[in-house]
Amino acid sequence: MQHAINLILGLILALFHLAIAAIAVIEGVLRSVLTPMGLGHGAENAIMLVFAVLLVVAAIRLFGRILTLLLIVVLALTVLHILLPGIGRSAG
Repeated sequence: MQHAINLILGLILALFHLAIAAIAVIEGVLRSVLTPMGLGHGAENAIMLVFAVLLVVAAIRLFGRILTLLLIVVLALTVLHILLPGIGRSAG
């Protein structure tokens, strides 16, 4: 039971890492496009902030249902683990 919970939590963590990696790549590309334009540092940061918020919202919308499902499974497995502590243990 604990192995299943750890597996699902690892999957959730992997999804977060994927979203963060994608945001970092997009941020790097956007910064490389904005820098040669000669915008001021403040304007560049404001644009980056707006894009960061948009990317976070997009990631939540993209992974929201998957994360909800995975969290429900983890909670259900945790409840089963609490109610039936002997499941998943080898007799011996």
